[in-house]
Amino acid sequence: MSEYGFSDVDSRILDRAVAELKQELKKEYSDDITVDFIREKVLPTVAVKMTPQQAFAIAEQEISHCNKCGACCVNSKISIGQNETSAMAAAMGMKESRYRAKYLKRKEGEVGVLVFKNGTCPHFKDNQCEIYEARPMVCRAFPFTPDEDGKITVQPISTCEYSMYLATTLIKSMVLKYLTSSLEDYDAGRKRNYVDSV
Repeated sequence: MSEYGFSDVDSRILDRAVAELKQELKKEYSDDITVDFIREKVLPTVAVKMTPQQAFAIAEQEISHCNKCGACCVNSKISIGQNETSAMAAAMGMKESRYRAKYLKRKEGEVGVLVFKNGTCPHFKDNQCEIYEARPMVCRAFPFTPDEDGKITVQPISTCEYSMYLATTLIKSMVLKYLTSSLEDYDAGRKRNYVDSV
């Protein structure tokens, strides 16, 4: 189980999360929620633990928010897992060896990375993925990205509404978790003070 986090949160995501939280929360809480509050209090202290599979499940569950802008298919590095090339080759009607030779470049220690032409994934045609049902896990999990340490980062693309929506939703859940734990601590402190005074 790893934690997810935001390596560098775009201020537009924080502004959006603050605006939505101010509308959704009661007045007594919403006045305290600012971008600085999220940056200084919430992000350093709140971690949500999830497995990569849970991150992928969230991405799949929220995919209806994707408007197929293709931002995730441009200027990205798409690493292919060892067991993914056969399904991708089959989706293209090719033998796996031919697929690997045509579409993948290899570096030591990697199974393969898709070769982009003019900065775009070779499978992104007419604003859609031609191998969508066989797309690799890294594409299915977008905007979640596991790093070398196993920590899952959220890397939204500012021109992609889906990734901005998902990042905003996760920030909001972190704020709510922080507020909930703060209230529980406050209530526990009040109970201790009451018991001590009796």
